[in-house]
Amino acid sequence: MKKLFLAALLSLMPACVMADEAPLWQGSATNALERQTAVIQEEPAWQEIWTRIGQPAPYALPTNTLAVAVFVGQKRSGGYSVEFLDVREDAAKRIVTYRIKRPRLDESVTQALTSPYAVRLLQVTEKPVTLEEVH
Repeated sequence: MKKLFLAALLSLMPACVMADEAPLWQGSATNALERQTAVIQEEPAWQEIWTRIGQPAPYALPTNTLAVAVFVGQKRSGGYSVEFLDVREDAAKRIVTYRIKRPRLDESVTQALTSPYAVRLLQVTEKPVTLEEVH
């Protein structure tokens, strides 16, 4: 019975992690004050990213999964965020595009220091992963 339950549970994990709506975490406050991107493929780096965010990791990095992270750096107001746009592959690499959303001039935003971030999980492939900002 235990083996059947475990097999059923494991068969559901990749569908949950690899669905079109891959797990995504976003926020406006981190310990990362500088702009930075990262591709995380190992558990120690996954834990370090969450230390940089200032929260415990939600769970261990799932098998056959990698994470991409974008840290905007410190901003003087709210209204900034990261939006992942697309994941595509060319002959040599896998490209994750993202955009840093900025507040509109007429937008009312928090007048406080912020440091937005976003982290997204993706399925591992043999190709190296790069992050590209779209303006």
